[in-house]
Amino acid sequence: MRIIPNTRDEWVALVLFPFKAYVLMGLPVVVFMRAWFGRSVPSYVRYPEATYAVCQGYFLCVVVFLLGAAFQAMICRRGSATVTLGFLMVTFLILAILWPWGMVG
Repeated sequence: MRIIPNTRDEWVALVLFPFKAYVLMGLPVVVFMRAWFGRSVPSYVRYPEATYAVCQGYFLCVVVFLLGAAFQAMICRRGSATVTLGFLMVTFLILAILWPWGMVG
């Protein structure tokens, strides 16, 4: 078992991994926390700061995925950039989901 990557493809994948994990975990955590605190806190209390911070993280992921896909298209094996662009599309979908909450734009 290797811990340190050997190839360029593996290094790029290692750099992009935290952002891909953020895309998959950010929205479920926000939805869960809003539901959890919604039961125990009065209804007039809002949670815009946390949701706004998560949205800013998604905007950072958009930039990183665009740069990462361009970098992968130039130097990595075939198909790596396509997977990264798939995560970019999921990020746009999540930002569209967060739009009605008033935290984007």
